[in-house]
Amino acid sequence: MEGYVLLAWINVALAAFNAGLFIIKWAIKRASQGKEPAIRKAWMQKIQLFSKIHRLTGLLLIAFGLLHGYLALGNRIAWHTGTLLWISILVIFAIFLLGKAKIIKAWVQWHRIADLCFWGLLLLHLLNPWLFL
Repeated sequence: MEGYVLLAWINVALAAFNAGLFIIKWAIKRASQGKEPAIRKAWMQKIQLFSKIHRLTGLLLIAFGLLHGYLALGNRIAWHTGTLLWISILVIFAIFLLGKAKIIKAWVQWHRIADLCFWGLLLLHLLNPWLFL
């Protein structure tokens, strides 16, 4: 398997983990409702851990996405569905940064909307990667 193909699947796994965090948080909060405070606190600590991992995997997705595109296009960067996809990852990260800096209100909702756009662009990239070339 070529390196860029391996990076592609690593990127898909990272993206799935990041998107799955919303579902994990929802499930943990729901499962811990009505439980003893110590149990709920333990679950909330898991959520905090997943959030820290989410930030790291997001940064890895930015780096690995760029490297994947560079290798897949023969050691160059060109306008490509993958470029558009990578830009969407940067937008998602920018929304996070602006939200944490309190510049964007309700940033989590914008983050989720951008995430949905990312998944649409990923589908486009998988179905027709050479659309712009």
